[in-house]
This record gives sequence, structure tokens and C-alpha cells, in this order.
Amino acid sequence: MSETGSPQRAPRRTGLIVALAIFVIICVVGGILGGTYLLNTYTQISDVQNSQDIVPKLPEGADAGANGTAEQLANAQDVQEGTIDFETLQKTNPDVYAWLYIPNTHVNYAVCQSAERNDYYLTHAADGSESQVGAIFSEAQFNHKDFNDRVTVLYGHNGYADVMFSDLHNYELQEYVDAHNKIYVYTPGKVRTYEVFSTFSAGDRHIMDAFDLTSDEGFETFVNYVKSPESLDAHVANVQIDAGDKVLVLSTCNTGALESQGRYLVCGVLVDEQTAE
Repeated sequence: MSETGSPQRAPRRTGLIVALAIFVIICVVGGILGGTYLLNTYTQISDVQNSQDIVPKLPEGADAGANGTAEQLANAQDVQEGTIDFETLQKTNPDVYAWLYIPNTHVNYAVCQSAERNDYYLTHAADGSESQVGAIFSEAQFNHKDFNDRVTVLYGHNGYADVMFSDLHNYELQEYVDAHNKIYVYTPGKVRTYEVFSTFSAGDRHIMDAFDLTSDEGFETFVNYVKSPESLDAHVANVQIDAGDKVLVLSTCNTGALESQGRYLVCGVLVDEQTAE
């Protein structure tokens, strides 16, 4: 029995060793790839944070309220108050056309638009390099770069530490909305101020496809949609929106159980437009 049993056990033992070796190799390779991914992501997040080296000057007469003045914010964040150097930014990447800033938040970024691919800046930084963190962007298929469209939608990732649009989910609290109700958009020679009037979790529908924003009726339908959201986390201000108004929508992924089910939107209406340095 022992003579016939031994040869049968040997292949089994060999197979077990091979399987164990394969398992160990998979774990090691997986660990290396996972570690590399985390390191790359951390580096890209750090690059984004390090690029926020100025706080833009607020427009004349701007009331930052609880956010403080631009100079105070700059001192608090250990950066300098200054102007956006679009010439230098566009030499690095011609797709940069605006700068988005919400005082006393981490939202302080260049805005890009690719003429070739709407989703390009989901995987590329504002300097054009590949990045999982991406950049803030609009879609050339639906929006011009002058912010004169009735509705302009800017997109950004959520979930990468506190960069890109992760801060938008703080608008789920009414106190945060009240303290951060102004959004500033800088373009060469101009600065626009938007007042936040609606924040909520939305479905998956693409706003620019879902509404006929070229007609007054379609725009009114859109306004009714963002002013009467069905989500439980909605906060809506009593702000009059007319046919001639311009709306800015900041859009990012939802979080938690809703992450795969839609978007989180912060909507503002243009209330001021000034020349800028």
C-alpha cells in the first residue's frame, strides 16, 4: 500500500507547491501594482495642492462674509494674494481658459476644455499630463469658453483627498451653504461672481442633453428642475432666475451608497461681472 500510495501523493504535493507559488506571486505583483497606484495618486494629489500657490483677488466690492477678505484667506492658507497669470498657464497648456475659486475652500483651480475629447480632463491634469485626479473642465460640445451660455457646467472628480470637487459635498450642510455662497470665475480680463442658489444630489441625466437650453421654455424647465430637486439633501435659496440670467453648475460624483447612481450639483446664478487685471 505504501509503495502504491507514495507516488500518488507526490504529484498532489507538487501541485500544492505550484499553486502556493502562483498565489504568492500574484500577491506580490498585486501589492507592487497597488502600492505604485497609491504612490502615483498621492503624488498627483500633492502636485495639485502645490499648484495652489495664490489666492485670486476678489472683485471690487465683493462681500466675502464669513470667508474673510482675499488677503486674510491668503495669510491663513500661507499663500499669496495675486492675479491669475493666464499667459503662463496657456503657454503650458492652451486648453486652460478660466480659473474657478470659492473662498475658504480647496476649490481654487484652472479650468480646461479639450476641443477633441469631452472626457480628456477626467484623466489629465491642468498642465496636460496624465493624472487620475484629473482637472476641472467643461465640454466643448456644449459650452463656449466665454461663460455667456445660459448654463455652463464644470466637472471635477470627487474622492481624491480634499482636491478637485471633493469639497462640494460640504454643501450638504446648510451652514456651509450660507458661509460659502459665492463662486468666482476668472477669465482673461474679467471676473464673474455667482451666487449659490441650489445644491443637491441628482440623477445620471446629462443636463446639457436633457434640456433645450436654447429656448426660454427649455431654460425655464431647467430652472424649475434645479430649484425643486427631489433629493433629501437639497438646499434651495429663494433667488429669482429670469430668462436672461446665466447659471453655473459645478458637477461631481456622489459619495457612499449613491456614488454609482448620479451626480452632486452646486448651482449658482451670475450676479456680477467686472473687468479684472
